[in-house]
Amino acid sequence: MQFTYRNPARSTDPARTMPGATALVVGAYDYRRTVPPPPEHEPVGRVAAYSWDDHYAVLRAALDRLAAPLREAGHRAMVLADENNLVDRAVAHRAGLGWWGKSSNLLVPGVGSLVVLGSVLTDAPLVIEPAPEVDDGCGACTKCLDECPTGAIIGPGVVDGRRCLAWLLQAEGPFPVEYRVALGDRLYGCDDCQDVCPPNMIRLRRPGRPGAAGAWVPVLELLELDDDALMARYGRWYGQRRDRRRRPDGAGVDRDVGPSDAHGPGPRGVGGAAARPRPAARRCGPRRPRSRGRTRPVGSDAVVRHLLVTNDFPPKIGGIQNYLWELWRRLPPDDVVVHTTPYEGAAAFDAEQAYTVIRSPEPWLLPQPLLARRVDRLAREHEVELVVIDPAVPAGLIGPHLSVPYATVLHGAEVTVPGRLPVTRTLLNRVLRHAVGVVAAGDYSLAEAERSLGRSLESVVVPPGVDTERFV
Repeated sequence: MQFTYRNPARSTDPARTMPGATALVVGAYDYRRTVPPPPEHEPVGRVAAYSWDDHYAVLRAALDRLAAPLREAGHRAMVLADENNLVDRAVAHRAGLGWWGKSSNLLVPGVGSLVVLGSVLTDAPLVIEPAPEVDDGCGACTKCLDECPTGAIIGPGVVDGRRCLAWLLQAEGPFPVEYRVALGDRLYGCDDCQDVCPPNMIRLRRPGRPGAAGAWVPVLELLELDDDALMARYGRWYGQRRDRRRRPDGAGVDRDVGPSDAHGPGPRGVGGAAARPRPAARRCGPRRPRSRGRTRPVGSDAVVRHLLVTNDFPPKIGGIQNYLWELWRRLPPDDVVVHTTPYEGAAAFDAEQAYTVIRSPEPWLLPQPLLARRVDRLAREHEVELVVIDPAVPAGLIGPHLSVPYATVLHGAEVTVPGRLPVTRTLLNRVLRHAVGVVAAGDYSLAEAERSLGRSLESVVVPPGVDTERFV
């Protein structure tokens, strides 16, 4: 779920997005629309209301009009909407736009929760008035908790994302078997907690914009269209090629579960379409195991979103720690997540980093099944394409057990004396054999690893050096 909250330090501090910012002007756009009945003679799937049309485009246009006079007056004004620069709901709540509902959604008085939120971040010296107090409009109502199809709302304002259909339909991999009945005919998102919410029923809903995708999606059409056509028609929620950090397989399309029979022949129609040959079949039957191959060479200029797993990272002092930090701090922060061990002063250090650092509960990361499962979980949660393990031995021994591609870091020590002993050489070769590539601290480290394995490795050599901008 980290695509919405990838960098907590930045998302909770507007000054990291605009140094010198003094104010936020918050806006909301009501996207409630009339839901048409589903077609009677065509298998269809359902998508959540916020993805029926590009509601954020309407909101951005309104916020841009608000920002224009500030810019004309010589001030900076940045529109933030549908981005991870800011926690929109928290800002809107602080501005007095609404109250926290038991579903964890922000509810706007007289409107409800079916809104998209955005802000204008500016350094203009605006007159700030105290935010109005908004009473809790939920009272004793528990409809959202009672009607959640998977029981994901486990308490007032507390949602277990691992059960939430809206999240599960965006998560990579097979859809959980235990929630397939609850899934029903949904393809993307879930509005159940909002559909039963009384404040959302106060006003009549408007009809949708002509030409908008709407609530119902023909399933067979999804299976037949190519990516360009899917993006043109369903780009609000279909994301196969839109963003390489997002799911590589298109939300709700290439899953191993088809829509139910609720609105058409469902699996029967899907099965017929899947049997017809086409360039890129989108299956609703069992998926083959994901290939461990990479989509681009390790040594290319492209940076994939990845998770670094290491015992050696600052503020712990040492040559390896400094090597990793100096290298990784130069990478795009949105493409980096680090999992490492706790150390004195770590909280202050982590807060200063532009990327996410996750500290383990134990003092050492040992190559055990527990660590492999945790790394797989972190890879899913942070939507990474690659795990980088430092060093190759012993930490790299979890690599062959991961469900995502991995690379490893070679410093030299692991490939000299240990690499020449039969047992340790066998372990090292096992790690290298399944790795998609290595980051070597020098030509010697790489040469010794290739000698041990008996073949060449996809690699990038980054020798240690001195930062001449910091040391003279």
